[in-house]
Amino acid sequence: LIELFLYLALVGVVAVVTTNAIIILHRTIATFRVERRLTAGAEIAVRRIAREIRLAEQVYASSPLGISPGVLSLDSAESESDATAKDVWVGIVGGALVIRRGGGEALKLTGNGVMVSRLAFWKIDNASTSQAVKLEMTLVAANGEVVRARDYFITIVLRGAY
Repeated sequence: LIELFLYLALVGVVAVVTTNAIIILHRTIATFRVERRLTAGAEIAVRRIAREIRLAEQVYASSPLGISPGVLSLDSAESESDATAKDVWVGIVGGALVIRRGGGEALKLTGNGVMVSRLAFWKIDNASTSQAVKLEMTLVAANGEVVRARDYFITIVLRGAY
C-alpha cells in the first residue's frame, strides 16, 4: 500500500514537471514566432523605404514635432536604370505600413500579424547639398498571450545628395 502511494506520488510529480515543460516550450516557440515576425517585417519595410529614399529626387517628410503617424512623400525614379519619375507615398493604412507608387494600389510592407504603432519621418537638410530622411517606427506583433513591440531607427541619405 505504501509502495502504491509512493508510485502515484512519483507519477504525479513527473506529470506536473512534464506539463510545465510543455507549457514553457509552447511559450518559447510563440515568443520566437513573434520575434521572427517583427524582424522580418522590419527588414522588408526598412529595405524598401531605404531603396525608395535613395532613388528620390525630392523628399517631403511630414511628422511635425515627431507626431505619429507620419507620412513620407517622394519624387522618385522608377529604378536606378530607369529615371522615369514616380510619386511615392509611405504611411499607415489600417495599422499596416504601406507604400504606393505613382497612384497605383497600396502595397503592404509589414507582414500579417505585424502592426505599426508609431511612424515618424524627419527630413534632414545639411548646409551643403546633402539630404537625408530619419525614420522612426514601432512595430507590434502578437501570438496568443505573447505581445512584443520593437523600436526601429534609421537614417537614409539620398543618393544624389552627397
